[in-house]
Amino acid sequence: MTATKAAHAAPSYLATRARFSAAATARRYPDRWRPTARDRREQACILQGLSRVPRGARVLDMPCGSGRLLELLTKRGFDVIAADFSLPMLHRAAATDRTLDEAQPRAFGPRLLAADALALPFAGDAFDAVICNRLFHHFSESAARVGVLNELARVCRGTIVASFFHRSSMGAWRFWARHRLRGTTPSDRIPIAAQVFAADARAVGLRVDRFIHVARGISPQCYAVLRRP
Repeated sequence: MTATKAAHAAPSYLATRARFSAAATARRYPDRWRPTARDRREQACILQGLSRVPRGARVLDMPCGSGRLLELLTKRGFDVIAADFSLPMLHRAAATDRTLDEAQPRAFGPRLLAADALALPFAGDAFDAVICNRLFHHFSESAARVGVLNELARVCRGTIVASFFHRSSMGAWRFWARHRLRGTTPSDRIPIAAQVFAADARAVGLRVDRFIHVARGISPQCYAVLRRP
């Protein structure tokens, strides 16, 4: 079985796709994000990961969700393509996109595309950089992470900034303690070791340049900056 086929069959991939394709899930996401402390820290981490990417570079935001990063990336001077497999989420992102360019309102324009993370509709090396924010923590199987990483590596000739949940943090400890107290077995948002994510990346020919923590030791949110050897 190929990496892509294995990822398509992974239960956590199927569950994630089903959940975020639901209109009810999309409605919970805002068209405009409030500048909370957590949001500012995450955006700072993303910009730090993209620090070597020049203005004018072609950048893919996959999955873009409700368009949270559109303004950040556009103001940075990147040529941004935002993609997501969820049509309801793309409709939320379209509202954000219109606030950036009121002169050209559109339901879906050239910067917003429907796409499956395991079958991206782009040629190889189409992007200078790719951002994959808040997706991998939904995948409990390595097969799902490897399948998506393989596709991101195919379309990116430069930097990939991907987030995951790091297990060495207070947030991760609380996560496990909460499930232990409830007697439940988690299937989503599972923290993993940095070495595990690095091994998934190596499986598709990527190396970790560095890890960037949102709040080291406190928040499980962590960004891996990936490149080809």
